[in-house]
Amino acid sequence: MVDKTSAEIFKAEGNAFFRDKHYESAIEKYDQCLTALGHTAGSCAPVEEAVAPPSDVCQLVATVLANKAACLLSLKRYDECIETCTDAISNDRNNTKALFRRAMALLEVSASQRDTEPLEKAVSDLFAALKLCPGDSTIRTELEKAHKLMAKRKPLTSISKKQDIRKAIPEASDFPSCLRDFAYRASPDCIDENLVIFFHGLGDSHQPFDKLAGSMRLSQTACLSLSGPLLMPLDLGRCWFRTLNDQLEHIVPSSSDRSRIDSLRDTRAHLSQVLLVLHEKYGWAFRKIFLFGFSQGATVALDLALHGVPEPHYLGGVVSISGGLLEEILFEMVGAEPIGKGVNRTSFVLTYGSMDDLLVRAVPEKTVAYLRTNLADVDVTFKTFPKRHEMINSEAEMREVMSFFASKLFMRNLSKQAPETGSDLAEVESIRDGVITLKT
Repeated sequence: MVDKTSAEIFKAEGNAFFRDKHYESAIEKYDQCLTALGHTAGSCAPVEEAVAPPSDVCQLVATVLANKAACLLSLKRYDECIETCTDAISNDRNNTKALFRRAMALLEVSASQRDTEPLEKAVSDLFAALKLCPGDSTIRTELEKAHKLMAKRKPLTSISKKQDIRKAIPEASDFPSCLRDFAYRASPDCIDENLVIFFHGLGDSHQPFDKLAGSMRLSQTACLSLSGPLLMPLDLGRCWFRTLNDQLEHIVPSSSDRSRIDSLRDTRAHLSQVLLVLHEKYGWAFRKIFLFGFSQGATVALDLALHGVPEPHYLGGVVSISGGLLEEILFEMVGAEPIGKGVNRTSFVLTYGSMDDLLVRAVPEKTVAYLRTNLADVDVTFKTFPKRHEMINSEAEMREVMSFFASKLFMRNLSKQAPETGSDLAEVESIRDGVITLKT
């Protein structure tokens, strides 16, 4: 049974003890408050399962747990603080204070153990907290400190201290409002020389692709995983451009129906703005930006590389998985003037499933033919693998993608302090349940 009246009294008493730095007494009152709320650890749904907003009781529980965590942090009881914050987040995944305090405890654990895993988890928590409160200077400062600490753990003595190895973390407020749901990963080796932007498929989100980015561990490469700007009806996920008509039926590609083209061009305009911000504010050279897209995300990536970059600039490369240019655009391109010929030197690799029952083979084939015909001296690779319409699911396909990155990414030469193309990336050992294992 929940006694909110008593709970509020205990909470107020705990807050008073906390202000006076009587942390043990504060913890006692917070525990009494939690008991009054009928809380036991893990009593609410886990964060990854929590779709609906948390109830008032869960929010209050999370607030009290975050307050208790602050006491434990001050008492240097870091393991208990981490556990308490995790409990708070399971009740309210948007509790910024719990995310921040767990990160602070993880940083302390990392410092005492010289272990990088808690440090990486702290960076993840701080980034999540910053997304919730993009204007919080304290969170941003701690995140920058954590990134510098990661660099110290892997010293690069041959790099001049004056060189900018880490790029600043993109602020959501710099992106168009429809593209502010994203995840950013700095390079695993603390040198942000390249940037790969990931685009999910129809009805998905950026989260699985952020995990993929972490599994790939691309050398000297940061990763940005975006969620599509449009929310599909009936909570079917997100998408990059319109695919359903007013009757919620899939739009059949037609040269007379421009609804998908117009929607894609709107998204292209937003993504072009993102590229411009990354270039002008965050210092990413266009030719060191690469795109990775699956299905509808592949369509967007290909379109953006061809039409979303200001001349004379061009992107480093595009990986298209089970995708191609929009069919309506292919209709328009027949007999059209060459696009960016002699200027656009973007490299492309497209993979396709021989058993694909959603995308006809003619689409990627026509895409490849158009690229090879109309772009001068451009490297275009097309590979077919035994699979359906799905993401990478074999070692062979992943090796093709990793080989592409190995040959195209720019690698900073640590001895000469000059960037070079070509990378010695780790080889793929296995792919199981969407998790990539690399040879060490």
